[in-house]
Amino acid sequence: MPTNNNHILSEERLDQIFADLQQKADKTNLNPYDILIEQYKCEEHLKKDEQGNPKPGIEKHHILPKHAGGGNEASNLVLVTVEEHIIAHWVRYRTFNSPQDQRAVIFRIGDTPARLEARRAQVSEARERDRAEGRGFFNSEFQSEMGRRGGAIGGSQNTAEQFAARSRVGTEYGRITGMGNQSSELRDFLTKFSIWAHSIEAQGRRSRTAQSNMRGVETYYLVGPKAAFVDLVRTLNGFVPESIRKAESFVKVAKGERKQAYGWRLVNTLIRSEVEEGIMQFQEENPNIFLNFEESVLEILELE
Repeated sequence: MPTNNNHILSEERLDQIFADLQQKADKTNLNPYDILIEQYKCEEHLKKDEQGNPKPGIEKHHILPKHAGGGNEASNLVLVTVEEHIIAHWVRYRTFNSPQDQRAVIFRIGDTPARLEARRAQVSEARERDRAEGRGFFNSEFQSEMGRRGGAIGGSQNTAEQFAARSRVGTEYGRITGMGNQSSELRDFLTKFSIWAHSIEAQGRRSRTAQSNMRGVETYYLVGPKAAFVDLVRTLNGFVPESIRKAESFVKVAKGERKQAYGWRLVNTLIRSEVEEGIMQFQEENPNIFLNFEESVLEILELE
């Protein structure tokens, strides 16, 4: 398994955790994984805020993974930190010799505390930069356009006129309409996994040449198949908030008509049968780069 001393958890550390759990299991009727889950359940209250919601950075672990028939019911979920999530999959792999759990660990093992903090900082910096430069949500023209799409607020609020205006959003701008207008080329693209690279430095430059040649440090993201292009844009904007301002211009990157836009460039696409091997190859070729990915990727690959 590709690990180094900078990773959030080394394989040696994971093995020691499993050995400690095995010692406890030998004295009970439970197995190491069951003991770990009981421990996590007892600590769940520490991972919630005053309103009972998971704190930032807290994830949900499927006790019985989906690949083993588990579902999303509350009784099958336990709150965990990123580190605990990796440990859970490792201990389950060692307890039941589950290759899916081993691969889930390999997907996550490259994360480090520094990288987690860097991603949080990147989100914050992107929002502050948009605020300072009046872009995206902080742009007056953008706000005006959103207002036109939703209809006037004042005197027409909760009237037939506003209802009609809201209905036009679905027919003129909506996701369903966009899906119907997608070319066969774009629909084929959306059936694949895609790896994207984002550059904060390039995002802030207007010239296409400057964007392509002066990218600086890049952050990499894996996105799963999508039903509509707008879903892809929303996912990338979830990684770097409000980085993509116009989907209609960004689609040129997906089609190969532009090398990059809004700081994003397409690195590679992978079909379902290629994705695991492709990701492993990416990590082997780029040992110092962590590939971020949306949590749904693990579920699509039946690793969660």
